[in-house]
Amino acid sequence: MSSLYTKLVKGATKIKMAPPKQKYVDPILSGTSSARGLQEITHALDIRLSDTAWTIVYKALIVLHLMIQQGEKDVTLRHYSHNLDVFQLRKISHTTKWSSNDMRALQRYDEYLKTRCEEYGRLGMDHLRDNYSSLKLGSKNQLSMDEELDHVESLEIQINALIRNKYSVSDLENHLLLYAFQLLVQDLLGLYNALNEGVITLLESFFELSIEHAKRTLDLYKDFVDMTEYVVRYLKIGKAVGLKIPVIKHITTKLINSLEEHLREETKRQRGEPSEPQQDRKPSTAISSTSSHNNNSNDKNKSIAQKKLEQIREQKRLLEQQLQNQQLLISPTVPQDAYNPFGSQQQDLNNDTFSFEP
Repeated sequence: MSSLYTKLVKGATKIKMAPPKQKYVDPILSGTSSARGLQEITHALDIRLSDTAWTIVYKALIVLHLMIQQGEKDVTLRHYSHNLDVFQLRKISHTTKWSSNDMRALQRYDEYLKTRCEEYGRLGMDHLRDNYSSLKLGSKNQLSMDEELDHVESLEIQINALIRNKYSVSDLENHLLLYAFQLLVQDLLGLYNALNEGVITLLESFFELSIEHAKRTLDLYKDFVDMTEYVVRYLKIGKAVGLKIPVIKHITTKLINSLEEHLREETKRQRGEPSEPQQDRKPSTAISSTSSHNNNSNDKNKSIAQKKLEQIREQKRLLEQQLQNQQLLISPTVPQDAYNPFGSQQQDLNNDTFSFEP
């Protein structure tokens, strides 16, 4: 005889092309608070994820996403971080029923949720539901610099996996896709805000870092700068389909040159190299002059970059305020003619549709 949770999971993942009904979702989320309930739910979900029907598998991923986002904290991430095989979607991946776009959407959603579980397994933290600001350097948890760098890197990995889930405005006329997209946008807002916090923390200590840590920080900052453009584009799609997207404030993306210059000068200083070659001087005078020049140059470069960093501390305060005011609503109407920054060129429009047909 099927358990209650098996019936609920089946109800939430019916083959019908529609979002899971709340009457199934709510008791599933409540069931994650008990070990036995979680076991029964995940067992039933694993069966649905091994189905060959696109809608069943996609809706099973939505239920899993909801469990991570709204169920008992950490338990779903912890369970699936030890059971990553379920994300292989073996059966549906080996069928030829579905169009390439159908499968691409399914696989990218699957890969994002797998990445969330992998990163939780690696760091033991859900950056969306834990208080990220409590994990900063100098906090009571006393993260080491390597750990802080790992957390920022993890956030970038998760965001990269998320924004690969690309949907056009016309795709999102489908209510099932729109439902999943809304969950993704909610995650993106939280992950990006956490990334902002992490990058700020790293930059504030940049001038005290070792060369190795400073190089890694600079690389992560460069990735953040590139990623910001794609995050903004992704959120524009949300606005285009009626989601209420808050104004996203991020730290300045114009520090790269200043930080690179500081890193070059610091590397030269540690190697004992002069910033600029000094010629036609007596050895003792040249050494003294070079040392003085290096100190002045370092102070100047450091001063310029530090002044820029001071400008973002006010942004930091605004970001912390923003974290407490993230709300997402869907308007009754869905605009059909809004700009789609992810859309392909005109000749590809017919190829960017979903068939959902065997």
